[in-house]
Amino acid sequence: MPEFSFFKWFKNVSIAKKLYSVVGIMAVLIAVELGTLYFAVNTLSSIRAFVGAEGLWSKSQKDAIYNLQQYSQTQKAEEEQAFYDFMKVPLGHHKTLVELLKETPDLKVAREGLLKGGNHPEDIDGMITLFLRFDNISYIKESLQIWSEADSVIAHLIPIAEKLHAEINLPTGQAGLPTPSQDRLDEIIKEIDPINQKLTLLENDFSYTLGEGARWLENTILKLLLAIALTVEFSGLILTYFVVRGITKGLKEIANASKSIAQKDFSVKAQVFSNDEIGALANSFNEMIAELSNSIQKRIQADQDLESKATFIQETEKRIVGIMNTLIKTTQLDFSEKIIVSDRGDELDAIAVGLNKMSEELELHLYKLKQSEEKLNDAQRLAKIGNWDWNIVDNTIVWSDELYRIFGMSREYFEATYENYLKHLHPDDREYVDGIVQQAYQDHRPFDFFHRLILPNGDERTLHGRGEVYLNNEGKIIRMIGTAQDVTELKTAEKKLNLYNVELEIKNRELESKTNFIQENEKRIVAIMDALIKTTRMDFSEKLEVSNVGDQLDAIAVGLNTMAEELEYHLHELKLSEEKLNDAQRLAKIGNWNMDLATNKVEWSNEMFNVYGYGEKRFEVNFEKALKRMLPEDIELTKARMEENIANALKAFDEKGALEFESPPATFTLVLPDGSRKVVRGIGNITLNKNGQVIKMAGTAQDITEQDKAEKKLNQFNVELLRKNKEIEQFAYAASHDLQEPLRSISNFSKLLAEKLETYPDKEVNEYMSLVSGGANRMSNLIFDLLEYSRIGKDMSKSATDCDKLVHEILIDLTAIIKESGAVIHVEKLPVIICHDLKSVFQNLILNAIKFKKLGHSPVVIISATDIGKEFLFTIEDNGIGIEKEYYDRIFIIFQRLHLRTAYAGTGIGLSLSKKIIELHGGKIWVESEFGNGSTFYFTIPKE
Repeated sequence: MPEFSFFKWFKNVSIAKKLYSVVGIMAVLIAVELGTLYFAVNTLSSIRAFVGAEGLWSKSQKDAIYNLQQYSQTQKAEEEQAFYDFMKVPLGHHKTLVELLKETPDLKVAREGLLKGGNHPEDIDGMITLFLRFDNISYIKESLQIWSEADSVIAHLIPIAEKLHAEINLPTGQAGLPTPSQDRLDEIIKEIDPINQKLTLLENDFSYTLGEGARWLENTILKLLLAIALTVEFSGLILTYFVVRGITKGLKEIANASKSIAQKDFSVKAQVFSNDEIGALANSFNEMIAELSNSIQKRIQADQDLESKATFIQETEKRIVGIMNTLIKTTQLDFSEKIIVSDRGDELDAIAVGLNKMSEELELHLYKLKQSEEKLNDAQRLAKIGNWDWNIVDNTIVWSDELYRIFGMSREYFEATYENYLKHLHPDDREYVDGIVQQAYQDHRPFDFFHRLILPNGDERTLHGRGEVYLNNEGKIIRMIGTAQDVTELKTAEKKLNLYNVELEIKNRELESKTNFIQENEKRIVAIMDALIKTTRMDFSEKLEVSNVGDQLDAIAVGLNTMAEELEYHLHELKLSEEKLNDAQRLAKIGNWNMDLATNKVEWSNEMFNVYGYGEKRFEVNFEKALKRMLPEDIELTKARMEENIANALKAFDEKGALEFESPPATFTLVLPDGSRKVVRGIGNITLNKNGQVIKMAGTAQDITEQDKAEKKLNQFNVELLRKNKEIEQFAYAASHDLQEPLRSISNFSKLLAEKLETYPDKEVNEYMSLVSGGANRMSNLIFDLLEYSRIGKDMSKSATDCDKLVHEILIDLTAIIKESGAVIHVEKLPVIICHDLKSVFQNLILNAIKFKKLGHSPVVIISATDIGKEFLFTIEDNGIGIEKEYYDRIFIIFQRLHLRTAYAGTGIGLSLSKKIIELHGGKIWVESEFGNGSTFYFTIPKE
């Protein structure tokens, strides 16, 4: 690996970077110099404050001793109080010293001590910082030792003062001595002299040590400042010399070569000394010389080539735009347009054919999916079962087609809301139904009820409603779902049967009250009783004979015959209703089963036998027979799932007391006798008793063979789509490379031609050349952006990204633009998220906020983010020109612009590129704006 050379690297960087480097290094060194000076001033100021504090301490100590001596002479309480007042200064310093000597000092306590010691509040922080920061410096360490020793010495004054106080205030006659005794007072006062002398020496040592430290610090800082100043000057001279020498040398070489060319000597070349702008200029100059010698002979041919290439580029651009528009419409499930295939047979035609075929296959799959939904609606219609889904968060309700039919309504004229639902219920049932729904909402429990419905034509129907609630991670309800089944016929039969039972009970009481009549008509009564018993057994084969007597027994016989006929009719209707339900199961290919664990008995519905391929064959089912037609690996897996589900049910009972446990869906494969296979999806439910014992298992099994085939075919389609996308990406790269080459030629030739025509008097020609050059540059940028757009999604590997750090890096990159526009950017705290690269999204939205500013106003941009549960909501708000509502969707379409290129520069691809990146993350992007009053762009990124 070659060694890195700074001078070689510095020689090859751009002149701007060289100048920036020189200025930057000088600025850093000057900043260091100023920082050092600031540090020195603060430190010396802190030392000055400590010298002043020592003076306060010394003066207070002397005054305290003086007042203590006066107290021994005058014995006045004022002198004693003055002593303690002056001792507040040393005691305050003692409080600070004790705190600073701790491993983790409480700075608040230290400040209070210095403030009590009479120090100026603005000096206190510097004094504390001095001792904490330089506690390892010998001068500071020695000062602390002197301070500690002086603090311990001055503390002896307090006991002396207390002894004086005790002696002066001793009661008269105690110990047989006069009170107070001046001799004893003098002896006590003599104890002060050695203390005072020692404190004077310590005070001198403290002042001397601090002075030495200040002089040492002053000399050190002066040397450091001198070294930094010399470094600044020396570095500036060296860097300036290298920059000026490199520029002068390169320009001189180009000037000499220019003189040779002026003499029509095209063999001379300017020597290239570096890779900066001067080197690039020399290379361009040499290329210009080489091309200029052949330009006159090739001019006519070049003009023709230029025209043909421009035509080819325009046609290719239209074809690419057409392909991209059709691809965008296909992703939006719009198959109304097909791509026109030309006769060229090139890569664009191959892409057009592939996209047309892909669009046709996708349209076919969507049609089949729609047919499957219609079949499911038919099954619901036959079973008279409709379903509904209520999103509590945004208060929207979705009804199935069958539910509209049950209510006698149509989607066009009836809005599915909870309030409209209540309006169409029987007036006597509205409060009852609303109470059940509200109770389920509060208790978060399923609900099951019957109610009456008034149809638009006035008919009354009876519905059986069931529902469940769904909660989020925080335990708040977010959704309710349910079904409604028309059970009018069943309820009618039940009511009539109850009515007949009431009538029968009345007649039984009448029979009991007429014992004599029964004895006289025993045969007729026995016949009636036999008929009644058969009726209760649902045997309607015989009818009672009615005599010509016309008595009560004949009336009973007529009533029983009528009741039997009515009951037979309603049972027949009930059987038809059950058959319709079976038909609905058959159409949906969903069977249900029940298993009693006490008897190991399994019951299957008719459709279960069809799902398992038994057709009309019926037999007694058990668990082993149910497993018989499964693949061997599915048998073991099903047994393991059952054991796991039972374990989870027992765990849920232990933790929550749950008596019901719904197992997750499972898929398995059945092998039929003819060798064919069925893919089945099963869902189970486990029921426990109050003792936590599993007593019952139930579930459904649905034949999803066709759905499984469709999913596999869709997966194949996805693989093909990935292959097509890869081909498109390869084509886009190749096309961009092939298009960029002629564009570079156009740009270079237009520059050469413009230089030759600089003195040409026709301004219109110069304007044409400017348009050609500008168009070539715009086309190059457009191709680059298009290639970048096509590459999005190729690599979507995600990692933790600090959005706060990312946005600040972008703002550093945009420093020049921000300064030029005078923009003010406010960035609130942004989260760390798991995502792919979002730099393009933030950069495009920030640049747009700065670019589309109002005339005479500096842009103000606010960037923020909010945690909204399962995703983060990002907001970029500006005070720019705003967007009219009718263009909210258009701005996210590729190449769509709302303004002329002369007003606002750009290719029109930034927002569409941002939209594609965000949607690949599973998020959304939208805008809210008021024309003339700024815009707010929102986008969401899921947390996982």
